[in-house]
Order: sequence, then structure tokens, then C-alpha cells
Amino acid sequence: MERLSQRPGGRTASPPSSSVASLVDAALHAHQAGRLDTADSLYREILALDPANARALHYFGVLHYQRGQHAAAATLMSWACTKRRTLRDVASRLNSRCGNCR
Repeated sequence: MERLSQRPGGRTASPPSSSVASLVDAALHAHQAGRLDTADSLYREILALDPANARALHYFGVLHYQRGQHAAAATLMSWACTKRRTLRDVASRLNSRCGNCR
């Protein structure tokens, strides 16, 4: 994978979540069917649109692991864990602060 030393990023506008979700579903389907080149292309497309997509980062890491690219796999999975933890923290804070809003 190119440029693993840098975190994916730099976008300013959020892509429509439905199109990204559809791409993630397509990538996972291709991946599970063993079409790794197709899955690879789709994961790259997803991450170009949404560099913080934890599912794409994780499964792109799995794909790299399956190809024997263990350093890239570890980096991608690490980023995925960071993104998931951040999302959990945000959800937890929102829940604790907005729980009294109901």
C-alpha cells in the first residue's frame, strides 16, 4: 500500500453516508467472495471518500494480512481501532450529556 507512513485524511466535505455504506457492503461482499483485487479497489475508493471509515480501514487491513503484507495490515487495523475508540468515546459523552434531555 502506498504512503502508509501518513494517515489518510485531508478531506473537507463529508461524502453521502449511503454511498459510502453501499461501497463498504460491495467491498465486503467482494472480499468474502475471494475477489481480493476488486475488494482492494473498493476499499481504496471508500478511504478516498471517507479516510476515517473504521470498517474499511479494518477490512483493508485484513486484506493486507491475507496477502502477507503484515506491516501494512497492522497500521490499517491500528487506525481502525483508533477511529472506533473515538466514535465510542463521542457516543458515550453524548449519551451521558444528553441522557437528561429526554
